Amino acid sequence: MAESRNDKVNILHRMKKSFIIMSELASAPYEYIFKRVLDDLVDLGDQFPVTVIYCKAMQWIGYGYQLAREILGDKFYAGEPSPETARVVMFHSSMEGKMTLANLQKSPDQCSLRLVFASVALGMGADLRHVERVIHTGPPSTLETYIQEVGRCGQTGTRVHAILYYNNSDLANQHMQASMKDFCV
Repeated sequence: MAESRNDKVNILHRMKKSFIIMSELASAPYEYIFKRVLDDLVDLGDQFPVTVIYCKAMQWIGYGYQLAREILGDKFYAGEPSPETARVVMFHSSMEGKMTLANLQKSPDQCSLRLVFASVALGMGADLRHVERVIHTGPPSTLETYIQEVGRCGQTGTRVHAILYYNNSDLANQHMQASMKDFCV
């Protein structure tokens, strides 16, 4: 088994333990994370860093996308509404994502795409050189997966940010490897 390492010095890792008071709504932690990011997108527009938010379940990818449509309103598109002018997209295994990948490979000044809600399907071989920030809404089950997902960004050598949200119940998950738990704490 290959050793999981990240020897890219341009990636700044930040762990954020979530102390969100659990509500009756399962969406509360996701809304907390997504709303902050989307508010920044509204404020910064085309200056918003190209960001990928990894979600463990497709329901949260869809939830984030719908929340983006609500919060961004007429700023959801950069110009006339079309797939090419969308600032926010989803990427998961049950959809065709060639256009999303092509747009992520473009320089930010050549593309309006700024935020991708993604599953692990945004995977191996993806050239995400212009992605400046990766956010995980919860830790992957292995450190190797985390390093691979984060390592896909920042390939131009510019400083990028990797943010990992987790809570105690994430760390108690029996499917999470010890190395990932150790990385979080």
